[in-house]
Amino acid sequence: MTFDFGDLIVHAVKTLRLDAGTIILSRTLSNKLNVAPITPFLQPGERVQIWTENAPSQSIFGMIDQHVAAL
Repeated sequence: MTFDFGDLIVHAVKTLRLDAGTIILSRTLSNKLNVAPITPFLQPGERVQIWTENAPSQSIFGMIDQHVAAL
């Protein structure tokens, strides 16, 4: 990744309010060596679900379920 998460957060807070507990996700992209992303960017109307489980497969914080909206 060309930018680290600190750079992403600095850019995000220029236009967004990030409260405590805000989750920022990034996928690995490459623009080097002519390698293009193989998956498209999220589009308005699509849905994102995020969850994580511990070793015994118990939910750690429940599911985050969001719809992507245009700004």
